[in-house]
Amino acid sequence: MSPDLALPASLPAGLLGGAEPSFLWGKGGTNVALFLIQANTQHIMVQISEFLICMTPMFARLVCTVFSLFILFACQSPRVDPSQKQVMFHLHLTDNPGDYQQVNIDLQEVRIKMADSSGWQTMDTYAGIYDLLQLQNGLDTLIVADSLPAGEVDQIRLVLGPNNSIMVDSLLYGLDTPSAQQSGLKVKINKVLVQDSLNAVILDFDAHQSIVARGNGSFGLKPVLRVVE
Repeated sequence: MSPDLALPASLPAGLLGGAEPSFLWGKGGTNVALFLIQANTQHIMVQISEFLICMTPMFARLVCTVFSLFILFACQSPRVDPSQKQVMFHLHLTDNPGDYQQVNIDLQEVRIKMADSSGWQTMDTYAGIYDLLQLQNGLDTLIVADSLPAGEVDQIRLVLGPNNSIMVDSLLYGLDTPSAQQSGLKVKINKVLVQDSLNAVILDFDAHQSIVARGNGSFGLKPVLRVVE
């Protein structure tokens, strides 16, 4: 840093996040911005904090040109790896017969975990309230239609909303599902997705075995799910 230059006394504390500025040069009377750039693989977030730095007009133009070229190339969309083949994936929901009149599940989101990944991918989900008792005797409904990379699906996670209910003797009761709204209902499937083919999975949500009737007249959900081949 030039001995003639110093940060202005009015620069807010913590502006640089504890880091020292990496460039301060020049003489003159030109206003310039110090650009703090934070980048990841998906996007670039630019935070601009402006303060007065003395530099020559020619050098100021050079800095702006270099920064503009950086933004031009950095903001380009990431290239898709041609070796990473995408396949179509469908998830269906069905149910075994039960004794209740309705078992309504408020499905909000479906997430998929691939065997070779530690993260979860949110799928294009047909969210809504599903009466599981309408999905019996060979009937099912499509809840996910999306693409996934070819490979093995390790787990499926169903995330539920708060509007879950059960009807008993024509009376509707709220269905307690705290864990389903927080971490979701996880099912291990170990399904290998094949290229050039529609990969479909049917998930059986056994309503009868999943309902817990409590002594105080309330009902809870302890989900029993399995993959139907």
